[in-house]
Amino acid sequence: MREYKGARPRPPSLTYGAMQIRPYTVDWKYGVHTERLDQSGNFPSPFGVSGRAPSQITLSDSLAPEYLQISIFDGPLAGIDPLSAPDRTFICTPTDHSVCTTSAENNTVMVRLPSDALPGSGNVVLSVSAEYLAEPELHAERFVNTVSWVLALDITQEAQMKECD
Repeated sequence: MREYKGARPRPPSLTYGAMQIRPYTVDWKYGVHTERLDQSGNFPSPFGVSGRAPSQITLSDSLAPEYLQISIFDGPLAGIDPLSAPDRTFICTPTDHSVCTTSAENNTVMVRLPSDALPGSGNVVLSVSAEYLAEPELHAERFVNTVSWVLALDITQEAQMKECD
């Protein structure tokens, strides 16, 4: 069992490349503060990625999540059935770094996916879900706080070719 290092008072923010991504869902409690957000049914705006898509996700937190799942769906956002099985799934835990590596630097947690996790071009949707331990005083009600993000990427091959020239 891991040593308890404290609960996070607020959900972390997520950065992909240089872009900060708004949470898609939040179910968080710390002390008497409760934060809930459910954007289900609201599609995030797709954004373009010129060149090779970054394989690194950054969480603004010095604590690594207890559980982090990254699900990748190939295709445009409008064509994805959210109840379908993802094309690729990566699970990271503080004790298992076999799929993605995490490192805490400058009060951030960097998650690096395998280099072949994202396609060289095309549309792809990433679903990122994280679980953090709740305060021990809340364990009668909950053990974890959760937050998730959804990213719709349009990766252009032309831009990738231009960067290589």
